[in-house]
Amino acid sequence: MGRRLLPSPYLGNALASLALLRAGDADAQARHLPGIARGDTLASLGWLEPEGSWEPGDVAATARTQGDGFVLSGTKSHVLSGAQADLLVAPFVLEGELALFAVEGGWQVEPEVSVDPTRRTARLVFEDLRVPADARLVGGDLGGWRALLLQAAAWLAAEMVGTAEGILGLTRDYAIDRKQFGRQIGSFQAVKHPLVDDMIGIELARSLAYGAAARYDEDPDDPGTGARMAKALVSDVLARAVRHGVQFHGGYGFTIDCDVHFFFKRALFGRGMLGDALHHRRHLATELFGETSA
Repeated sequence: MGRRLLPSPYLGNALASLALLRAGDADAQARHLPGIARGDTLASLGWLEPEGSWEPGDVAATARTQGDGFVLSGTKSHVLSGAQADLLVAPFVLEGELALFAVEGGWQVEPEVSVDPTRRTARLVFEDLRVPADARLVGGDLGGWRALLLQAAAWLAAEMVGTAEGILGLTRDYAIDRKQFGRQIGSFQAVKHPLVDDMIGIELARSLAYGAAARYDEDPDDPGTGARMAKALVSDVLARAVRHGVQFHGGYGFTIDCDVHFFFKRALFGRGMLGDALHHRRHLATELFGETSA
């Protein structure tokens, strides 16, 4: 999917399903997962708000009890396939504690112009939206939400490895075909050495992505050090591969005339989504070395 820049709602749909599984609410799972599996229900995950913080504890949207249900207020930004979603799994603050809700429509949709045209997003606004009591996912709490976002980062890191492979392959093929001064530009050291550096970086990032996936397979409640490492490294690797791709396709004259700009935009989206490299390295520093003064 990453290599081909697949314009699909898969990621948001899969992460919403994972949130339902992690919450452990058997009734909600029986109610929603079959429709998602059949393709009758398009689900998504609402993890970001207008303030832009990736920290799980910085949720500002609220829920309050009313009668035999709840009333939801707040905004979820950059929701993948938000304008098309039938079901949204998202956190709200209920009586001072984070709680997860599976909401079946009723929100207001505000369109967004995403930096990545292959990945549609929307802003979903909740203005005192009343939902039934069973919309709350029993078992959904801050700890589970934090673990889910780290697992989502591991998933995204794997996709970004594929995206880096895609742009590297595109650039390599162009370097073989493009001739300058009667020679393929790929024969010049100024071209082939950076491409080899990109290849090495991709292999390192692939190893970390595999390692994070294997760790989650062994222990789904792992705190996610491997996920943070994978997301941090591949964010840098993909940015460098895309930068070289734009540079070495210079013979086109205009980047928009080739597919490099699609990879560039996907890289911009992926680097910031679920925390950039600096965000994850700060957490890694704390986990590995304790609190620092930086």
